[in-house]
Amino acid sequence: MSVGSLFGSRGTWSSFCGVDQSVFEEQLRAALDTSDYEYRREEGPGSFMLGQEASGRYTVDTPDGDVEIRVYYASGDPMLRFLSSFRSGGDEALGGVCVVRVRGADEGVEPHLRHVFSAVADRLPRAPDEVAHHPRFRIAPLARWRIRRQWRRWLDD
Repeated sequence: MSVGSLFGSRGTWSSFCGVDQSVFEEQLRAALDTSDYEYRREEGPGSFMLGQEASGRYTVDTPDGDVEIRVYYASGDPMLRFLSSFRSGGDEALGGVCVVRVRGADEGVEPHLRHVFSAVADRLPRAPDEVAHHPRFRIAPLARWRIRRQWRRWLDD
C-alpha cells in the first residue's frame, strides 16, 4: 500500500474512533511508553464542529522522522449538540467517540505508525472502527463503512 493512498496528497490521515478521547489518549500513551519512541504531549484547541474540549497533540519521534498525532473530543456537530441539549443526559449522551488525525507521515514512518496504532487497538475496550453506539452514526451505514475502511488501513496487513 502506498503512502499516497494512505495519507492522501497532504500527508494527513484522520478518522473517528469508537472510544472517548481520554480512553484513546490513555492507551496511546501506554503504547508509546512501551515502545522505543520518544514523544511529547501538548494540549491543543478543540474543534467547533466536534466539541470545544481541548485536543491532545502528540509529537512522536521515530527513527525515520517525526509525526504528529492529534486526538480530538467529538460529541457531535453543532446542530446535534443543540438538539441533545433538550434531552436528559445532554452532551454526555454524545460522548464515546473521538477523532484521530495524523500529520507529517512519509513512507519511512508508516511502519512505525502501524506498530503504534496496532498496540493502541489491542488495548481499547472496543475496536477503533466500532462507532454505531454514537447517535451520529446509528443511522449512517456509509459513514460506518468509511470509518471501518480507514482503520483497516492501519490494522490489517
